Amino acid sequence: MKMLTFVLMLFSSLAFANISLDGNEAKYIWDTVQAIDSIEKANIIYHENTNETFRLDNIDCAFEMYYGCSFYVNNPKGRKLLIVVDGAQNFMNELAGAGVYVDTQLARMDVDYLNCLKQDNQYYCDIVEPSKR
Repeated sequence: MKMLTFVLMLFSSLAFANISLDGNEAKYIWDTVQAIDSIEKANIIYHENTNETFRLDNIDCAFEMYYGCSFYVNNPKGRKLLIVVDGAQNFMNELAGAGVYVDTQLARMDVDYLNCLKQDNQYYCDIVEPSKR
């Protein structure tokens, strides 16, 4: 029984936390990323027919002396690394408000990926983060 408990604890520590959002919660994240996109002119949001979408991978944010985030932008046009200072605090606040774990001892947060869709003025986001709890 002790071995089974140990194995379950090991697997739960390797598991990923999944967060699915829709409505206003997803729209807040969308609006924050759209603001970053307009500042950085990075073409984060991809338009196809009536849908708009974006996917950000390997999001790594820190907030010790300043707020900053780095992540990869993925869309059919390719993949590129983006480092953001302007808008990073709002971005982090929205992720934390959605339930993303914030490591206050290390002053950072990590997300494996953030995938959002805007379809007919409806917003949906999926967030996958490594389990830190």
